[in-house]
Amino acid sequence: MTMRAARWHGKKDIRIEEIDSPTAGPGQVLVDVAWCGICDTDLHEYLEGPIFIPPAGHPHPISGDAAPVTLGHEMSGTVAALGEGVTDLEVGQKVVVEPYIVREEDRDRPDYNLAPDMNFIGLGGDGGGLAEQIAVRRRWVHPVADSVPLDQAALIEPLSVAHHAWVRAGSPTSGVALIGGAGPIGALTAVVAAGLAWVLGSSLIYTVGAFCWFWLSVRLNRLRTAPGAGNPKVTLGLAVFCTVCFIAIAGLMGAKPV
Repeated sequence: MTMRAARWHGKKDIRIEEIDSPTAGPGQVLVDVAWCGICDTDLHEYLEGPIFIPPAGHPHPISGDAAPVTLGHEMSGTVAALGEGVTDLEVGQKVVVEPYIVREEDRDRPDYNLAPDMNFIGLGGDGGGLAEQIAVRRRWVHPVADSVPLDQAALIEPLSVAHHAWVRAGSPTSGVALIGGAGPIGALTAVVAAGLAWVLGSSLIYTVGAFCWFWLSVRLNRLRTAPGAGNPKVTLGLAVFCTVCFIAIAGLMGAKPV
């Protein structure tokens, strides 16, 4: 059996290919992928990689994989099959994947995200969500309620980043937050903060921080296509100016970094 997958071969070289379909080995769950987001990390790998992706000839020390690799780490789907020893899930059940690659001895440590040689499924190997199926260790497969649409479930991975920021801030229920970023993570952080009754006047504060970085992104993108593009002094100057503005706003608001 074969399946289609989006495979990273090199910088600006991603191909839709037919590859062997995975099977659920012992302790694994085979997932029919329903939805998979495209993270900014994936875009950076396409434009500038390899970054997290192990280059051809240099396999990752845990996964053993090297380019070409299947992309995608923000995924949702349904259980297609259960490997030997997996008894607490059911075929057809909705699930999401926590896309970590860590050694077996590091999987239960509190800071497994900081484990040596840590990487991510869909970047460092072990399959990826931009394929029809993926086989994942049970440890990284999380069931979701039947009431949650699978397109929304695919946002749980980036949503967890926003929730982690709230936890790092001490799980506050009141106060002021200044969120620097207008992308998906910034937007989800604002949603988490507002949903938990954390931000007072969140629309104004979020917009100020977001506009600052949105403006920088627009200017940098224009620089890339303008005559004489690539002047490092101009690029650095814009970045420093915008960072100073953001820090000044944060100071005025009494915000603390997390």
